[in-house]
Amino acid sequence: MKIFAALSLMVGFVLFPAPGHAGNVDLVKSGVLKFNQSLTVGEAFGGWANCAATEWRQFETARGQRVVESVCSIKDAKPFTMKILASKVVGNISGADHLSKFSGAKALFQWTINKDGSFQLARVEVRYDWSDGKSYHAAMGLKDALTNLFNNEVDFDLRILDGLDSEIGSEQGLAALKTASAYHQLMYALYERAE
Repeated sequence: MKIFAALSLMVGFVLFPAPGHAGNVDLVKSGVLKFNQSLTVGEAFGGWANCAATEWRQFETARGQRVVESVCSIKDAKPFTMKILASKVVGNISGADHLSKFSGAKALFQWTINKDGSFQLARVEVRYDWSDGKSYHAAMGLKDALTNLFNNEVDFDLRILDGLDSEIGSEQGLAALKTASAYHQLMYALYERAE
């Protein structure tokens, strides 16, 4: 428990919220984290290549806690899985139909606003959705999520599958095939756990 508390202190608190912002969304977007002081939270989301779009909203819980939520629609998730499905090897595997049902993924960040006007990242999850109504919610570590955000890391990079169009025996083709196979297995496991 002490490790979690120390991690929360390390990654979450704002150094100096910018004064004069009316809403809690503006407070979070203009805030600078101790975790990485090179960008505001809004700049990090605005430049994150992983997001096709980011929605910001604020709400209050039944207990009166103020929450700001940023939801990133993860870019190229559907095209990525369709490219895997279209590959000669993975597309012929029985049970690969979960890839055709995959409709997308979203990363959800929830920030809680403190009484003193500071804030911290409280929760991160990635939601995977399929067209048959199934959905899987995967919690993500706060530090890992911030690292991905501030390092501009991408979850579904189509370029790593370019070798699927190469000759089967080429080095690039084998590397892409291993990646496609690993993603197929991961997506199958998520689909099996989805409700």
